[in-house]
Amino acid sequence: MKEISDTLKAKDPNYIVSIAVPCGAWATSRYDYKELNKCLDYINVMSYDLDDGNTTTHLTDLSRTISGANVLINAGVDKEKVVIGAAFYGRIFNDVNSNNNGLNQSYASKSSITYTKIKNQYLSRLGTDVNVYYDQYSKAYYLYDSKNRCMISYDSVESIKD
Repeated sequence: MKEISDTLKAKDPNYIVSIAVPCGAWATSRYDYKELNKCLDYINVMSYDLDDGNTTTHLTDLSRTISGANVLINAGVDKEKVVIGAAFYGRIFNDVNSNNNGLNQSYASKSSITYTKIKNQYLSRLGTDVNVYYDQYSKAYYLYDSKNRCMISYDSVESIKD
């Protein structure tokens, strides 16, 4: 990374050199953040696609994201260089029972869903058979569609502000 940064900066000192890294404590075993801090302008924390099991969960978990950003800072990255990303799509889990409003439940299948589809197909039906819920621990909103038995995890305007 130093060689890449030096080469680009020699060509134009205004070039921005950055990388995206996974969100998690295990990432320190793969990267030397003190050295990366010296040659990078920014380090982007991938704070989405954190589902890691066989149950419904959040696309983005702000608690895990903050923890991941702190891992970088504690490993030697300047706080001003840490950038947290947000997803402009969601994750839909199908054939989910209504226990816990669909959160932490088994599912038959999952896929990505665009924010436009979330807005048009689910948020437009709030208060009918679709309800929005907030997970205090994860600081994340999600939807449960009782008619179609699906849970939708997405980054809302409110959760990004948090």
